[in-house]
Amino acid sequence: LAKAFADEPIDIVVYGCTAAGILAGPHRDAEIAISLTRITGKPAVTTASSMVESLHHAGAREVALVTPYQDLVNERLKAFLAGSGIQVHRLASFGAASTDELAGISGEQIVALARQTMDDDCDALFVACSQLRTHAILGGLAREFGRPVLSSIQASSWRARQALGLIAAH
Repeated sequence: LAKAFADEPIDIVVYGCTAAGILAGPHRDAEIAISLTRITGKPAVTTASSMVESLHHAGAREVALVTPYQDLVNERLKAFLAGSGIQVHRLASFGAASTDELAGISGEQIVALARQTMDDDCDALFVACSQLRTHAILGGLAREFGRPVLSSIQASSWRARQALGLIAAH
């Protein structure tokens, strides 16, 4: 599929599935970005690595996570983060069994679960999954918690802007 973009007037490729990157593991996730760059001739970032980079940038070492995932993906997510020096202090999940269930999760439901999950021992909250509707809720939660609240889409966008030189790398 990436070959189809090689001659397109695009600036960057974003491999935007958080769970796929997590399940692939950090090494394979990095290989995917390298492969996409080689195939398309464009810079490439992945959502899984963007998640780690954004949490590091925020200074987060102990995090709260809200996910739509089932247990296997949640366990791999915790391991993915732990391998980068980020510990999951608290995790809450919607346990969506299908993409249809995942698509039905509202912003209000995410806010409610975030409030149940975040505590004073967490440096930041991360909402994992590019399909979750988080844009309208992140700022309000960050103000409420007084700490960074990040999401998969936000992290990918931030990392893509860095890769394009639109914002400082650190």
